[in-house]
Amino acid sequence: MIFMDITRATEAGIYAAARETARALKEGKVAVFPTETVYGIGCLMSDTKAAERIYGIKGRQHSKPLPVMVDCVASVEKAAFPVPGLEALEGVFMPGPLTVVLKKKDRVPPVISGGLDTVAVRIPDHPFLLAVLRELGEPIAATSANPSGLPAPASFDMLDGAIKDAADLAVDMGPCRVGAPSAIADLTGPEVRILREGGITAEELGKWLKKEIQ
Repeated sequence: MIFMDITRATEAGIYAAARETARALKEGKVAVFPTETVYGIGCLMSDTKAAERIYGIKGRQHSKPLPVMVDCVASVEKAAFPVPGLEALEGVFMPGPLTVVLKKKDRVPPVISGGLDTVAVRIPDHPFLLAVLRELGEPIAATSANPSGLPAPASFDMLDGAIKDAADLAVDMGPCRVGAPSAIADLTGPEVRILREGGITAEELGKWLKKEIQ
């Protein structure tokens, strides 16, 4: 397992670590990395073998889809069909602790979507992870880096030892700024549905989405 501590890295050091992480993901590796919400474990969205490993590492049921991360609203279409008004969220909640559920495109493997016709998409507000995504040019499938059913780690020190050992690469960038899972909004129906509160409250999210998307 490759370990990178970039808690005190310069901007150049962060980008160097991002390039190495992107290279590992392109090679089919599974990585543990920081986001602004919690630490995540992920792989290329297109890599079904690596995705299967993530389910095994976490003890996660295959009926629970893996969320997908992209670098900007324009990149959402690499995984899903955007809805009218989605671009209005950029600069407000995206990038940020908001995951939106959209109709998926065929290029999203069934193992990622849990066999559903939808996919959960997020744009992380984290310099390291955004650099990784831009270096890759394609989405990452990622979920919280914890055994299923246990709390998500808000810092590298909170990571489960078995999770770290099972990953091919792990990046430490200190505590996560938000420290809680993202909010989730389902945008696939006639009305916005808040499936989970997180770093954004259901009230503020619901008001904004109803105004801008419906």
